[in-house]
Amino acid sequence: MRTSAPIEVIVHCPKNEADERELARRAAELHADFVMNAIENLDCSANQKQELLWAIKDMYRSKR
Repeated sequence: MRTSAPIEVIVHCPKNEADERELARRAAELHADFVMNAIENLDCSANQKQELLWAIKDMYRSKR
């Protein structure tokens, strides 16, 4: 198996609650975009895609 050199990663954590909320909002937006793109690329009817989206929405709301 081929290995590569370690990668250094610098992480800047939020320093206050407002920045934490903004980070959470941006992460949620990125996740939603990923889910929408994945659903759009499915090989099924628009009706099935809509049903899947509603099921995801219902599942999310039931966990709140």
